[in-house]
Amino acid sequence: MQLLDDLNATYQIQMEGQKFSYLGSENIFDSITPFTNGYSIVSSSGRFGVINTAGEQIIPCIYDLVEFAEDCFIIQNENGRKGLTDQAGRILIEPSYSELDYHDGTAAVCYWWSDFGIVDLNDQLIIPMIYENASPFENGWAWVQEKDTYLSNYIDRNGDLLFTDWIIGPASMNDNYAIGDLENGNSILLNLNTKESIYYRSADVAFINSRLVLTEGSYLFSPKDDTERKPIKLYDIMNDAYISLEYDTIQPFTFGLAAVCSKGKWGYINEDYELVIPLKYTRASQFSEERAWVVLDNNEAVIDLHGNVVFCDKENALINSCVYSEGVAAIETKDGWGFINKDGKVVCEPQYRSDSNSVAFQNGFCNFFEGPYHSYYIDHCFQTIIEFDIYDTLAD
Repeated sequence: MQLLDDLNATYQIQMEGQKFSYLGSENIFDSITPFTNGYSIVSSSGRFGVINTAGEQIIPCIYDLVEFAEDCFIIQNENGRKGLTDQAGRILIEPSYSELDYHDGTAAVCYWWSDFGIVDLNDQLIIPMIYENASPFENGWAWVQEKDTYLSNYIDRNGDLLFTDWIIGPASMNDNYAIGDLENGNSILLNLNTKESIYYRSADVAFINSRLVLTEGSYLFSPKDDTERKPIKLYDIMNDAYISLEYDTIQPFTFGLAAVCSKGKWGYINEDYELVIPLKYTRASQFSEERAWVVLDNNEAVIDLHGNVVFCDKENALINSCVYSEGVAAIETKDGWGFINKDGKVVCEPQYRSDSNSVAFQNGFCNFFEGPYHSYYIDHCFQTIIEFDIYDTLAD
């Protein structure tokens, strides 16, 4: 018997050879994924369906693909056509589209490889299929890509454009402002409420926090040569004022701190622009769960919000390291992936293999991909919960 923990409840999965059953049900599956919001995607004979925590099969194993999509499921039939069901398994959008992306009651769809539009849950067109690409609506706006030029913009439900000038790729947005990059290398800051725009002669314009926008300088690199330095300039949206800082690089604020760099050395400032952790690192990350990765004296290390070192790789054994998630950070050595806690203690010795350089817990589980076909999950006890090979899910 194996326990599959979904944060709020424990579900019982019985493994019989290479097959799985749930709660002693007579239904036998080739694979069962960890439950997400009370649902698990299961497979049988190369087809996929969904069960709930009561063991009921709400979507039979008849589809080539099933994906979680918020409060719905995206389904794909044997012809490669995608549709949408609700959590009771009722079909909302028939599987008739080659592409479908769902969010908050709307779906971006297309019949072929382009000609994207947006439909509601009654499969009625809100936005006609005239775009090269599109996304569902979020916070009243949907991203669209223009045919021929491949430039981007945002539209409301009436189809009206957000930006006067079409931009390159998606914009960065907060509740009241949006930042877009223009074809000529400039950027635009748009007030979503008044539609007033400010243009900047920089492609590095970015939100540093909810009220600060980087308008000059960089958040991408740190030149060490003084002749290349460009001082940081920030625009304070709330106070309509500009602030200049004598740093080469600044990263977004997290937990009230932002990593800054001058002449190749990194430290951290607070939201009053005071240097509270000295410029002494050769590399520094944003804080995640009150911890940040830095390089100090050529050693990878983890610091807390006060700059105290809680973990240091003095033997230079690390190949990779990842940000903290659900209280632990993944580290990779020659022996594989393991985990350290927020005190820097190794709570799981390196042992797991993964082809991905991004390893993190999410919803109580960490998913490892070893090769293109083998996948397995571990829980916070660092025990393998579900392990399956894609070949086991293919029909004979």
